[in-house]
Amino acid sequence: MDIKEMNTNIHKNNSGPLYQDWANPSLDEILRGEHSAIETYDECISYMKENKVIADALMELRDSHRSAVLYWKTHARISDKIPQENSGLWGVMVGGMVSLSKLGGPKASLSLLKEGEEHGLELYRKMLKDDNIDRQQKADIKTVFVPNQKKHIQFLENLINALPD
Repeated sequence: MDIKEMNTNIHKNNSGPLYQDWANPSLDEILRGEHSAIETYDECISYMKENKVIADALMELRDSHRSAVLYWKTHARISDKIPQENSGLWGVMVGGMVSLSKLGGPKASLSLLKEGEEHGLELYRKMLKDDNIDRQQKADIKTVFVPNQKKHIQFLENLINALPD
């Protein structure tokens, strides 16, 4: 099942106590991280726009993060909570790091994306241990979000290694 299918199923399965109280810092943290990922990918896509193959590949990864934002926002709204709408201070900090990474060239920018994906993977793993994350969310983290993060990391690693020094 992919993230789009999960978002559709959320609306079909909203029938009771499966969805817990949304007062959970892990969920705000993952939403800030996903928003930050989108912003970072947008910056790198703009920076690498002259290499259409790389830019297009980065767009696909970015879109995966957009789907994740939709998933987590939908879960928040089902619980009558207001979801995190932006990357907050974290995004400002990452934006500065992206600007600096451009000085180091494409490899540095891609390495920053990879570090962000690794951070996201750790956040998802942390969420699996959080008692406030419901069983369906944990199942989706295990079957969709963690594998996606791993694929992104491997793809970026391969791309970095393929670029000349």
